[in-house]
Amino acid sequence: MKKIVVLLALLFSFNVYADTCDKNELARLKNIADQVELSYEYEIKKTKIDGEDAIYADYTVIVSNLNKEIKANYEKNYLLGNYYEFKLDANGVGKLSQFYDGETAVVTIRAFTNTKCSGKIIATKTIKMPYLNPYYYTNREFCNTYSDFKYCQELMETSFNEADYEKEHAKYFNAEKKIVREDVQEDDNHNYYLIMAVIVSVVLLLLMILSIILKKKKKNSL
Repeated sequence: MKKIVVLLALLFSFNVYADTCDKNELARLKNIADQVELSYEYEIKKTKIDGEDAIYADYTVIVSNLNKEIKANYEKNYLLGNYYEFKLDANGVGKLSQFYDGETAVVTIRAFTNTKCSGKIIATKTIKMPYLNPYYYTNREFCNTYSDFKYCQELMETSFNEADYEKEHAKYFNAEKKIVREDVQEDDNHNYYLIMAVIVSVVLLLLMILSIILKKKKKNSL
């Protein structure tokens, strides 16, 4: 019961405190928060799944364009202190690791000033992690040859399973065979017209020669 009372008191005091934030100051801080950008980097790590070697991506979310008047947090429960802060470095960049495939990171930006706006949420920004593609690593030779294949990317925007992979694989090679057949057909058509042109040219030449011979014979008979 005491915990509930304390929590309610914290909520009440926090709201009263935040409501006294000057509007002009808040607008200024929002302009600063608007410049904040999110990105990610990742490291490939190895693990064991059912005794088999496997790989996964360990993502780090990067928050840039921070300054001393705002703080960026990955929050579970701010009032209870359950949050992770993006520590500001000398370049105004903060990093936080241990995000995984497909996870969406919601970054809360709060005021950190000596005014009554301090602690107030200025903005929230989100970034979604991609999915590491295990087939890219197990089919590197194939992907070097067929780099335009849908699943020959290291990172994917959506997850997929083996059935999805096999379906796209079959579709890809059927399309490729169709292109090859069309190319062969075009070559055949080209060869056909070339042969016909040669035959017509030879026939015309023979007719011209025959015509000349007949004219000479007629002339000689006179």
